[in-house]
Amino acid sequence: MPANHYNRGHVQKNLDSKTWKLSEQGAYDYAVRLFGAAAIESLPKLERGANKGKPKGFLHWRKATAAGYYRECQGPCKSGGLIDAWIGEHFGTLRDGAMRGMWCGRIQALAGSRAVLTAEYREREEAQARETAEGYERLKAKYGWED
Repeated sequence: MPANHYNRGHVQKNLDSKTWKLSEQGAYDYAVRLFGAAAIESLPKLERGANKGKPKGFLHWRKATAAGYYRECQGPCKSGGLIDAWIGEHFGTLRDGAMRGMWCGRIQALAGSRAVLTAEYREREEAQARETAEGYERLKAKYGWED
């Protein structure tokens, strides 16, 4: 692990919390794997400094330190398994304060449990969002609605 990795996590009830600055390549890659490239690209960018043009924020995630049932992901988890992740504006941002971005075809908080942090989930939700938008457009055309 790189020396500049923010490994100042804390353990709470068999959860190990970690934080990593999104402007670092490893954090960016992990965030893209969890949330998808569109979600990360929708975040505001740094405007000056050595990391100019890179996304603002911090990737926060929690992993299980022991196998068992975790209410945070609503199911069993193996030791070392991902529980949840979110992108916050500052170091130490709680999950409730996650940044908003384009994720799964709609603007929403970039936070989720392991069940929604998969490519299959993103594809399914994006397809549903497209179908909803297409249905709305058909209704607008049929009844002459305007925005």
